[in-house]
Amino acid sequence: MTTRAGIDEQSVPTGTGCVECLASGGWWVHLRRCAQCGHIGCCDTSPSQHATAHWHETGHQVITSFEPREDWFWDFADGKGFLGPRLPDPQSHPEDQPAPGPAGAAPPTGRTSSTADLASGTVVGMPSTRRTLARAGRSARSAPFFGRGGCRCYGFSRFWGCGAVGSASRSQ
Repeated sequence: MTTRAGIDEQSVPTGTGCVECLASGGWWVHLRRCAQCGHIGCCDTSPSQHATAHWHETGHQVITSFEPREDWFWDFADGKGFLGPRLPDPQSHPEDQPAPGPAGAAPPTGRTSSTADLASGTVVGMPSTRRTLARAGRSARSAPFFGRGGCRCYGFSRFWGCGAVGSASRSQ
């Protein structure tokens, strides 16, 4: 059953991490789920941007966050976010999965933060994120992980913000 172009309410996630990053030994910042086929890819802040690449390769235009406590959708074709239907579980990667992930694949900072760390404000961001927050007069503690205004994922600094804390969600 499809309620909107690009959404299949029966599609299940392909796993708990970015399919391509896991296969290549890469790492991600945030995870996104294709609302049409369930493909899990990494966000545009991640080095490889596999969620966007999946759209270009398949034409599957709608994604949803695969982060805990986030339930927004994004339509690449019209460049707009929206709240969509609940898709089959799981709704996100496991709470104990580190961000950036996967476990053991460290970004250039050499450190990672788990989702629990994000919620508590104990966050290790990437250097570009810390610079963005510093320019805005904010710290990672005041804007957990990327937070409002710091993330480049799909224009959410103009939409809802991005990250495990501070984003719009019907579940908050």
